[in-house]
Amino acid sequence: MLRHALRTVARSSARASTWPVAARSFASASNTPRFNWQDPLASRNLLTEEELAIQETAERYCQERLLPRVLQAYRDEYYDPKILQEMGELGLLGANIEGYGCAGVSSVAGSLITRAVERVDSGYRSGMSVQSSLVMGGIFEFGTEEQKEKFLPDMAKGKLLGAFGLTEPNHGSDPGSMESFAKPHPTKKGFYSLSGSKTWITNSPIADVLLVWAKLQETGKIRGFLIERKDCPPGSLETPAIKDKNGLRASITGMIQMDECPVPEANMFPEVEGLKGPFSCLNSARYGISMGVMGALEDSIARARTYALERKQFKGNPLARYQLIQKKLADAATDASYGVLASIQVGRLKDEGKATPEMISMVKRQNCDTALRNARILQEIFGGNAVSDEYAIGRHVANLFVTQTYEGQSDIHSLFPPSLPIGLGLGTNLSDIMRRSYSGPGHHGHPGLCLAGWTGAPKRKAQAIDEAMSNRTLSTFALGDLMARTTLRRAERHATRLSVSRKMENKMNESSRCFMAVSHALAVTSSSALTLARKYMQDDGSWRLPRNRNDGIAGRPEWRTAMIARRVFSLQAVFLQADSKYSVFLPWPAHSPSASSAVTAVVQSDAKLCSVMGVVVFGDRSYSTEEASVGLSMEAQRRSWQPAC
Repeated sequence: MLRHALRTVARSSARASTWPVAARSFASASNTPRFNWQDPLASRNLLTEEELAIQETAERYCQERLLPRVLQAYRDEYYDPKILQEMGELGLLGANIEGYGCAGVSSVAGSLITRAVERVDSGYRSGMSVQSSLVMGGIFEFGTEEQKEKFLPDMAKGKLLGAFGLTEPNHGSDPGSMESFAKPHPTKKGFYSLSGSKTWITNSPIADVLLVWAKLQETGKIRGFLIERKDCPPGSLETPAIKDKNGLRASITGMIQMDECPVPEANMFPEVEGLKGPFSCLNSARYGISMGVMGALEDSIARARTYALERKQFKGNPLARYQLIQKKLADAATDASYGVLASIQVGRLKDEGKATPEMISMVKRQNCDTALRNARILQEIFGGNAVSDEYAIGRHVANLFVTQTYEGQSDIHSLFPPSLPIGLGLGTNLSDIMRRSYSGPGHHGHPGLCLAGWTGAPKRKAQAIDEAMSNRTLSTFALGDLMARTTLRRAERHATRLSVSRKMENKMNESSRCFMAVSHALAVTSSSALTLARKYMQDDGSWRLPRNRNDGIAGRPEWRTAMIARRVFSLQAVFLQADSKYSVFLPWPAHSPSASSAVTAVVQSDAKLCSVMGVVVFGDRSYSTEEASVGLSMEAQRRSWQPAC
């Protein structure tokens, strides 16, 4: 138990003196290493000499310069911008970047810096991460050479402060639906005009450079813009601070309000578009957070341990003497050790170019959840004293709650890790999913089933349908808000291995095999998926016709396949491609403006379709055109489903 680890060397030596002579001789000869409660699994052995030196430098600065002022800063909700200048003088900003005045150290070394800073306070680490990973990292990865030379050297020194604008008042976990937009400036040639609002933006009230993501009004594509505060006309850019926070009070948080803010075209990232840009920046920061929160947890452990040793209750015994207290400390120390090792492993893979976004999501989610859970449990050791900010444990708990939420809320990150052999991932809207689908050599011609959750206005939905129809190489299954990224053949193998005999597989038609593969892909989220699939699958591989409204709809086998899938998984839209033919299934009511817009978009995109499959049907109302007809059906809602052809 942890009680033994907390004993002094003198007591351990005294106990050793009572061992048999032979045992003492063996222990002395073997030079048994001592257990270090501050590094239970000896993670230091995995670090290079350079990384150890960087860690020591960062820890010395944080303990000597940051720790003495954090309590008052937290009480006053004050952040001193000079902190970033101090970090810049030590080379702690943008440490992973090569050149441009940056240190160019390993990913693990950079994460050790965040760990040292967050051991003092998550707010200080948040301000540093935004500067280093989100803004400097974004410029380094996606900026032009001119942008890098212009901004990075001064940002590395802390002379220019940065902020990262992605989250909006109405769109947090769904950045693809952002409302901020950019359009060509009406009077300034070579400029864009940005309008919109961003919120919960760290450093925004003090930032000199703001990396803002907005949609081009003409195309709907998300692009990154570097706004320089000094060049903004009065009234075009406001960054009010958000006050009275419960967490991260030692950092400064605000909004970004843009009203036709002019930005030169030279300050737009030239190549990256869509969510790839912001997500890439976020992944870099998320990795740093995964190690940083371990620093906060380690400080919580140290403070709880000290309190448990000094606080005496029940006949003068220290709290650390009681096993319930020991277990809380032991659990926290174990989880912290595992979290550090996981972050080091992901960091090594990151430097080797082998780390995937799913890995970073896993370690960020796990470490943030673990740190918050254990800090809350350790808080109980302090009893009523936990409410006093002088003990710091309450500050860590409040801060760690925020880390569990920002840069990807934990529930959102839980959708990424590949809990099935074929892997699951998060989708945003259909067009984003389609852009992420496989389209390289060897992936053309495969039939595929795409079921996608919709976001945005009807106009955007229509654009997404049009864009989806232009993709002739679909081989990605998008299921509701989940995406199983795999080829059909691979998904078939998994479905066949676990739920369908080889004899039955040979009898299946294309659409049947599609649905069986998809059913297995989502078995983890719907235990009734395979059961329902077997219910409608007949021995000859065909689909049994549903007989009543509760069972679903009648009609073409492909329609039944997709609609059964939609009902099982509560999906909002279904796209089916088989033998180069598309079906579109939308559940909107007949008189819905969204339905009319979507149908119009599909029909108008006929030139991009391989072929068409039938007539558009909504209840008792049908749509058709001379140019094309699109197979579209919906589950009956208060009325019987009647085919129009």
